Amino acid sequence: MVEDAVPDHARMAPNYRLVLVAAFFIGFGVYGYFCVKHGTWSEKEKHGCDFTAFYSAGELARKGQNIYDFKLSSTPRRPFNYPPFFALIPMAPLSLLSHNAAHAVFYALSILMLFAACCILARWLWPATVTFWRSAEFGLLLTLAICWRFIHSNATEGNANLLIAALLVFGLHAALKAREGAGPTRGIWSGVWIALATVYKITPGLFGVYFFWSRKGWAMLGGAVGLALFLFVLPAIWLGWETNTRYERAFGDYTVRKALGKGADPDAGDEIVIGRPKDLDPEQSENAIGLGVSLRGPVTSLLTPAIVLKKHKDEPRTVNIAALDPARVKLVVTMCSLALLLVTVALTFSARAHAGVFDEALCWSLVTVTMVLISPLTRIAHLTVLILPVAVLVAMLLQRALSGFAKHLAVAALILVGAGPAVMHAILSERARESLNAMGFTTAGLVVLYGAVAWAIWGRLRVFGAMKVGAR
Repeated sequence: MVEDAVPDHARMAPNYRLVLVAAFFIGFGVYGYFCVKHGTWSEKEKHGCDFTAFYSAGELARKGQNIYDFKLSSTPRRPFNYPPFFALIPMAPLSLLSHNAAHAVFYALSILMLFAACCILARWLWPATVTFWRSAEFGLLLTLAICWRFIHSNATEGNANLLIAALLVFGLHAALKAREGAGPTRGIWSGVWIALATVYKITPGLFGVYFFWSRKGWAMLGGAVGLALFLFVLPAIWLGWETNTRYERAFGDYTVRKALGKGADPDAGDEIVIGRPKDLDPEQSENAIGLGVSLRGPVTSLLTPAIVLKKHKDEPRTVNIAALDPARVKLVVTMCSLALLLVTVALTFSARAHAGVFDEALCWSLVTVTMVLISPLTRIAHLTVLILPVAVLVAMLLQRALSGFAKHLAVAALILVGAGPAVMHAILSERARESLNAMGFTTAGLVVLYGAVAWAIWGRLRVFGAMKVGAR
């Protein structure tokens, strides 16, 4: 990108960057101590966190036992519901350490991945040298602040979503390098990074479809090769072909049940159980309270008598304004998701939508927001992937690449996503916040964010079209 003409005295001193990098690692280091402490496992309390499920699977994989039978592990806290590759890499090697030491290493790995993602975003979205208030450092500080609620939810529970966010950014980096003429291998790597993210968390698979409709052939090839490696070849080398096939079949059945809203209960004859085992207390089910923040969550909460709030005086609480047939509501959600996906396809289909760095980054951002909105169950921690679209909008605002309605909509989206929860926490009671979230406050912010990214793409398409007409 072209460097802005800024007086020498107004440029940011390089030493500031060293200070900010040091503050990043010191801050996240101190914060990590409390996160790891929060998820500490002890034989007496058996507390743990989401990471405990990963640790159990890694331990069982290393010992050659059923990775989904978490009660056989030394940390029988909760079930593991990911494909087998995540239990092998990185969890099997980490399980050589104690649970708490492994948790600390996993947290450090997540922060290193976050830092790498920030460096990549700074490299592509900001000029090399600008004033501090328009620099990558300031923009990324804003991005982390806006997304802090999601990062905090992920870090305190020891989840893997920071890894997913980083892998999406790595994929974008490879795609942008391919645009520079770096050769087809860059496009292939774009698909490989997305394949790895998909194996860790199934929802990034939407990018595979995006590669298809945007005609990114090399990325499609990389995605296919990556899926073959991460789903079949590498796990089969470790586990054996037959065992890995059984795991993949069981995970596929679990994913279908979850997508169709049928819950995590397997059939009585299932040999491998993923999700909620038959003998686990129903109150520990991941769907016992709350339906997530994707479109499915608030629509189901408002239109069916689903129990989405914590009990008050032993009475179930709902927020519904109607009591429709759940099957009909599921159809409504499906139609809304399909409409959203079609809009995404329409805006990112044309080659003009990928003309520049911001254009490609906006397309990836729109697919990312679509991904979390149409997912069957998106939790707050899953929204760490919004680091990508938030960073893109922040960069465009700081560099005055948005104007008019697009600028106002982007500002509104960032305020809703970032400051909205903080304002709610300051002025509302816990019960009021819980009700507002169940009714879709967070989802509304995601919809506005989707609109901001979509409008930015549409505006750039119109400008590009006008330039073509003028050239004629």
